Parts: sequence; structure tokens; C-alpha cells
Amino acid sequence: MVWALLSSSNPLLGIAKIGHRLAMAYHDPDKKAKYAIKRVDRFVGHAGLDREIAQGDGIRYILGDTREALIP
Repeated sequence: MVWALLSSSNPLLGIAKIGHRLAMAYHDPDKKAKYAIKRVDRFVGHAGLDREIAQGDGIRYILGDTREALIP
């Protein structure tokens, strides 16, 4: 899923968009898109997922050692 998030040129990502990008990572976007979207939806909707922690971890992964970020 990280590849799906980082490879999109559109910053407005929804579950379907992330799922389509995840299917592309499997090199079979036509057949696997439906199932990839389901996987993303189940992951995001999982009761055990702490969204604040996941968001913070994602931001730290993307920014790496960057000390400042400009967010429009």
C-alpha cells in the first residue's frame, strides 16, 4: 500500500484510487483492482487500526530525514 500512496500524482487519494494503484503493483490492474480495493477498504475500516498512529508513521516514512515540509 505504501507504493500505491507514494506513486500517485494526485494528492487526493480515496480508497478506490489506492486500490487501483495497489493492483498496478501486482501488474494486473484489470483483474485485481476489485480485490485490491476490498483489501484497502478492510484495512482502513479495521477496528484495531489506530488512524492517528498510522498517519504519523506514514508521514515520517514519506518525509524521512526532512526537517521541514511545505504543505499548501
